[in-house]
Amino acid sequence: ALPVMFFLPLWAFVYVKLTEPPPEPVTAITEGAATYAAQCASCHGGDGAGSEGGGVGRPLYNGEVLLTFPKLDDDMLYWLAVGSEGIGIGNPYGATDRPGGAHISGETGANMPGFGGALTEYKIYSVARYIR
Repeated sequence: ALPVMFFLPLWAFVYVKLTEPPPEPVTAITEGAATYAAQCASCHGGDGAGSEGGGVGRPLYNGEVLLTFPKLDDDMLYWLAVGSEGIGIGNPYGATDRPGGAHISGETGANMPGFGGALTEYKIYSVARYIR
């Protein structure tokens, strides 16, 4: 009986740990959601509505970001890293053949900040994954 009493607390601890659900894995999209909320939502809105929802940034929802950046590639990551000033105010960015024409850096009066100095490359990538 003594060995059973000795191992009972250990068994109970192991049993409880095995029945708990595993923690949610951190993925690029979950990381991107957190970074978007902290860095991007103030201009683009929590739902990505941007200027259509009272924000100052361009809308990202309803496929808008996919029209501007059809692929998650270096062009999109560069834009997120350097922003309007890095591209140059008045210069086009993203897809030049998008419906309605290319977006022009600074044309809305709200300049996109570059996040290359504030965020790691992985965080920039994770935001790109999230908004797509």
